[in-house]
Amino acid sequence: MGINFRNKKGLAFTFDIALGTGVIFGMVVLSVFLASRGSTGHLAEYQLSRIGSDILTVLDERESFDTLDHTLIEQKLDDVLPAHIDMLLRIEGSFAEGNGTIEVGGDLPTDKSLIPIRRVALTSDSTYVKLTAYVWLK
Repeated sequence: MGINFRNKKGLAFTFDIALGTGVIFGMVVLSVFLASRGSTGHLAEYQLSRIGSDILTVLDERESFDTLDHTLIEQKLDDVLPAHIDMLLRIEGSFAEGNGTIEVGGDLPTDKSLIPIRRVALTSDSTYVKLTAYVWLK
């Protein structure tokens, strides 16, 4: 009885191919899972964040925060806010109006995803204000 070396080489080669195929198949499945999981909702949230940031930039460029007047800020916010988006803007600082806090915009919803945006602005009389905007789809 002799030992057949061909069968042992064939067995090792078959095992090597099966192991390699299994690893590649596992990597493909994992990649598809992570790609599908990563794309759910993140693009919409990123877009809302960018829109909210742009709105704060426009309001700051139009010097909307210089007067710290609740009615004027709300009017300017309504002018630049797109129809499909709502926002609550909280302005905090060391000023007398509202004990240092002014809130303008819509009421925070309980059933929708909120995107917070935070910024700092400087008014014309060199008062720093902290801006926190919560953005959501209507």
